[in-house]
Amino acid sequence: MDKLIISNNKIFFKFWSMDKKKHMIVEITPAGLLDHLWDDVQVNKITLRRIFEIMRPNIRLWGLILNENIEPLFSEMFDKKCKCKNKENLKYLEVYREVEYEHGECMEFHSFHAYGQDTHETGAYYSVGLSPINSIGEIEIKIDTEFKICEAPSGTDSKYKWKFGSKNFTLLEFLKAIFWELCFYGNPEERDKFYNNIIEECNKIKEEELINKI
Repeated sequence: MDKLIISNNKIFFKFWSMDKKKHMIVEITPAGLLDHLWDDVQVNKITLRRIFEIMRPNIRLWGLILNENIEPLFSEMFDKKCKCKNKENLKYLEVYREVEYEHGECMEFHSFHAYGQDTHETGAYYSVGLSPINSIGEIEIKIDTEFKICEAPSGTDSKYKWKFGSKNFTLLEFLKAIFWELCFYGNPEERDKFYNNIIEECNKIKEEELINKI
């Protein structure tokens, strides 16, 4: 099976050669990625910052392809000093697939989050939508190709049934998952404003609770 392989050092394309009757591997330049949007992608110990570095020479074109305003994110990654604490509790970033099954139809969503560790044995998932890009730039990205579907019960006495599967991501799906999440609250300025509003509302609620206890 043809596959695009991206690491922190190089980019390769593995494909089956009909002429030589064997798999061939050729090195790809960052600009050459634009010819492999619909090929399955595999990432090997690559960081979010490296993904940004690969895309940086063609930011405007990538923005059009992804239909997102990504230039402010690149400015934050490379031009702004990170004021946040290191995300030491985060183990890796993950692109994964969510599937919802209802009334015989499946809806698929490509998502991006961080996997951390806490007191639970299985760890915990964290949203990265409100995180400054340069605060998570050095964290490794992984792809989870496994997915599960919860089939809705047909009757009141029926139990939910879980169906499991596996499906690779194309390069376009992989990048769309990442940048949809990172752009969800707008550019970094809009994102920070939204975050500060949340903090203010939470503080007001705490103050009200405290007053009610007095």
